[in-house]
Amino acid sequence: MGCQLEHASVVPAALPGCGTRPDRAVAVQIVEGTAKFLCTSQGIYVGAPLNGGSKGGGKVLEYGQTLIVRGTACTSTTAGVRCDSGGHGFLIAADQQQLF
Repeated sequence: MGCQLEHASVVPAALPGCGTRPDRAVAVQIVEGTAKFLCTSQGIYVGAPLNGGSKGGGKVLEYGQTLIVRGTACTSTTAGVRCDSGGHGFLIAADQQQLF
């Protein structure tokens, strides 16, 4: 389970070069109960482009909605997307990213 930002106004210290390149996106994932930051150059957590465009699309997790996949629950709030897997996970938003 993971999430990536289209734009980040704050970049985690663990990804120092990610915020200086326009072709990179801040992302975070949970694998086997451990959350970690990623700096990606491609749309990992987005769907196929919509309407013939070049940007990824796919489903949007609206505020207040929760998605549960293999025991990891992600909820979208106005503060960001919070994903939890047995007490470990992340919060990701344009202005803050945290692992716990």
